[in-house]
Amino acid sequence: MDPTLRYLAPKEHDRICELFAKYPCVYPGLDTHINILKILKMAPRYMALLEKLETFILKKAGFNFVLRNIPDYGELCETGQRSKVGYAEIRDTLNQFGKVINLEIVKGTVYAKFEDPTRCHKLINNMQMGTNIITTRLC
Repeated sequence: MDPTLRYLAPKEHDRICELFAKYPCVYPGLDTHINILKILKMAPRYMALLEKLETFILKKAGFNFVLRNIPDYGELCETGQRSKVGYAEIRDTLNQFGKVINLEIVKGTVYAKFEDPTRCHKLINNMQMGTNIITTRLC
């Protein structure tokens, strides 16, 4: 990814760069898209490209579910204590909605591979977790 476009969407740019580093693949025509965006300098078009890249990488890596906007800390329902949200907490939560085969957390976004992600998507999309509204997407 071209670092000169990072200013258009810094958080998303960093997340996609990290995904590319973990799951290397070649997106067809990426150089052409990047060159056009260098000229246009339009954040919405760059965001759309990053979303396409994210979907492409996820399909190549075998993920089929995206969970966005998870908080850094969550409240445990049993004790009411605040706890850092990590792999164990996310896996435990998502396993309640279906069998999780693989899980990756990158910059506050969770990528998972479910046997069937549809049920989880229907149940937790636009749910509130702390002060955050989490969103989900199927790949």
